[in-house]
Amino acid sequence: MTVYQQMEALVHGAAATYDEVYDDLEILSGMGFAIALNGLKVSTSTLVVDIVGTASRSAGSPATGRTRPTAWGGSCVDAYGPPSW
Repeated sequence: MTVYQQMEALVHGAAATYDEVYDDLEILSGMGFAIALNGLKVSTSTLVVDIVGTASRSAGSPATGRTRPTAWGGSCVDAYGPPSW
């Protein structure tokens, strides 16, 4: 399983769980659900760094800038940077 497939499985799994409980406010407001979503956030933020890093290594130095439409530089900054909240 690739890193992308791992991330996809995590997101789809969390979405399926949410779909099952979206009308149950007791579950949605519970600590267990909050911890599960935090785990999703931490896991996917780690995996996206791996994905962007692999893409950057595959594309080489022309992809490191931010001026070309196909550049990965902005994605690297976003992946490694702090949350924007």
